[in-house]
Amino acid sequence: MIPFIKAVARDHNVSPQKVVVNSTTLTDGILVRIEDRDYRVNLSQTGDNYTLTRAHVVNHQVNLMK
Repeated sequence: MIPFIKAVARDHNVSPQKVVVNSTTLTDGILVRIEDRDYRVNLSQTGDNYTLTRAHVVNHQVNLMK
């Protein structure tokens, strides 16, 4: 997951600390928050590339797990 977070941060010109995900494993459909915007991850079948689609979450309560 760390390489994915670093790639997203690099692609969006933010630090990795500004990227938050809702899963510990990289799978299709996870949510990514970059600063204050939420996105759904769409992985390719091979998993070597992704697209982000803007998402709007219903419940904004976030529980951080480290």
